[in-house]
Amino acid sequence: MAEFGDMFNDMRYGLKVARKNVVSFVLAVIGLAIVLALVTMTAMAAVILATWGTWPLPWYMWGNLMGPTWMMQNIVWLYPLGITVLTLFSTLVIALIGGLFGLMREAVIKGSTHAEIALSYLRHRGSTLLGAGFILTLVIVLPQVLVWSMVTLAMGSTVPTTSAILAVFSYLWSFLTLGLMSMVLPSAVRGTGLCEAVRESIKIARSRPERVYGLWSVVVVGLILSYLPACLLSDQLWWTGMHMMWVNSLAVVVGVWTIVVSLFWLLLGIPAVFAGLTRVYVEEVEQGTTVDPDESTIPLV
Repeated sequence: MAEFGDMFNDMRYGLKVARKNVVSFVLAVIGLAIVLALVTMTAMAAVILATWGTWPLPWYMWGNLMGPTWMMQNIVWLYPLGITVLTLFSTLVIALIGGLFGLMREAVIKGSTHAEIALSYLRHRGSTLLGAGFILTLVIVLPQVLVWSMVTLAMGSTVPTTSAILAVFSYLWSFLTLGLMSMVLPSAVRGTGLCEAVRESIKIARSRPERVYGLWSVVVVGLILSYLPACLLSDQLWWTGMHMMWVNSLAVVVGVWTIVVSLFWLLLGIPAVFAGLTRVYVEEVEQGTTVDPDESTIPLV
């Protein structure tokens, strides 16, 4: 029974850490978003300048040219190009998320953290986090993209039944691989090598599934309960339309509820998952101790 309760204990602990450090987390996210935007714009500018003289048409004509027919005729190289860009972008995003794990590591171990710690971890663990981001992209993201792409290319398009089957595949694959790779980023911010980080993550997922997959199960159930009213209402609107008064009134209530739960997940839920996973890593891999948020001071930034 104690093991079953671990999944809730880790999430409760993560929520307490997130509540105490919400300002630091938000400021860190803003800083990392600026970094992402700057890197993305720099890469785009570099590509544009490097290929400036190779474009056969001016800018304003490309929008009319690149329609569905043109895309189908060039699909052979458009898909690999899109997958390559997605892989690079996903690698960068996951590496930046690693900075947030560094921020939460300080909160879990020391009881307090500050927004600039996320950027500090990026400076000192940048190459390791990029490597971890690439590995996680290859394991979690890329197989799903390849399966969806191959099915779409083979069928020409996806019908609702096929899309539903692919969605189930994506959910199961994401759940399985997220569990197996959950400790890679916490391990990377600690400074562990990539191969060892992967081995540690798989080992913990297999030896303590009630903590790793239990935590992800709580997250999945929480997300379902959070957005179930909006999903049910959208289905109801599909069949009845917006002309019914009770549907309009219910839409307002559900809309407010959706905004509230979205803010909850952005400000508390997501950082709570990071803190919960960090706690599992510190206790199970490092055999260390974590600080109770109720006994620590509340940081300003």
